[in-house]
Amino acid sequence: MSVKCIEKVCSIVKQCKGVCSIVKELDDSDRKKILKLEIAEENKLVQFGASIENQGVKDVLSRDVVLLVVNDPNFEYRDPTIVLKANEEVVGEVISDPAKLNEMKGKPGYLITGKGFVIYTHKLRNKKGSL
Repeated sequence: MSVKCIEKVCSIVKQCKGVCSIVKELDDSDRKKILKLEIAEENKLVQFGASIENQGVKDVLSRDVVLLVVNDPNFEYRDPTIVLKANEEVVGEVISDPAKLNEMKGKPGYLITGKGFVIYTHKLRNKKGSL
């Protein structure tokens, strides 16, 4: 990607709500260090009897250009920001839409934890033993 194109993208990103600054463009060395740290953390974590993989970090690090952006709590993440999968099926995710959360609240098959993380217990039951 050209320097001019990256500068234009940075200019647009800096205008986004909640973006404090763009620190730098990550080089190959930065990417390798981050990937190494991520894999080390994944190897420590086991949940529901399965390993945890942060596919989002790996997807980002494989892009042509990766920018290190500092944001504050006003930054609006694309929904969902966290997804829990069993094999390839989504069995949990962050839901930021209050109306959608309200719909699920108290219904069988939905467990709402923390700040809008929903576990689809009905899907987990179907995946028992395959996680």
